[in-house]
Amino acid sequence: MRKTSNYKKSTLPPDTQWKQIDWFHVNGHVEKLQQRIYRAECLGDKRKVRNGGNIIKTGG
Repeated sequence: MRKTSNYKKSTLPPDTQWKQIDWFHVNGHVEKLQQRIYRAECLGDKRKVRNGGNIIKTGG
């Protein structure tokens, strides 16, 4: 049996500092995800709303 965990590894190297992150790019990505979630909510697509929320929470 394989041992699994809920911990998701970051896509950034472990020595990355907060100041090195391109926050303008990250903010744009999050904004697009939020728009996708909003549109899915308006259309009543609960699966897409839930999956979009999970992407934002976990960063994946």
